[in-house]
Amino acid sequence: MRPSGPRVLVVARHAKTEQGGPDHERALLERGRRDAAVAGRWLEAEVGRPDLVHVSTSRRTRQTWRAMAATAGATGAELWPDRRLYLGHPEDLLAVLTETPEEAGVVVLVGHSPGVPALVTHLAHPDRSEPGALAELAAGFPTMACAVLEVDGGWAALGEASAVLRGVHVARGR
Repeated sequence: MRPSGPRVLVVARHAKTEQGGPDHERALLERGRRDAAVAGRWLEAEVGRPDLVHVSTSRRTRQTWRAMAATAGATGAELWPDRRLYLGHPEDLLAVLTETPEEAGVVVLVGHSPGVPALVTHLAHPDRSEPGALAELAAGFPTMACAVLEVDGGWAALGEASAVLRGVHVARGR
């Protein structure tokens, strides 16, 4: 069954991590776990539960999603880990997204900088997107930042300026 309205894509950068050690295996700090939990509550309240989640294979992105899912009531969302999302370029991330089943209405992608903010910039239509969201994106995309985009066409048709950036949210726990 296809979604009746626009599809929603949430593109998130992982939460705050420890420094040092093998990059792929870096874990979240306590602050990162708190921030990801806040992001999960925001996701549930503002977007709803995702149908599918694309997540990098790194430890920190998988931990970020688990913490988000626990507070978003989304532990049952279909999870698609993909190595291409690990430090991938925007075209790698876009390739993953275009493989999303068309029946998915709400999709989350959890990845890394600089690919994640560059992907959002690439997808956001400059004339149709919210000016405030575009300004927030241009100001930086810190850890646990989430961008919300509306996608009118199918996932396979995603490309440059094919989505509307509705908002950017940075989750911070206390």
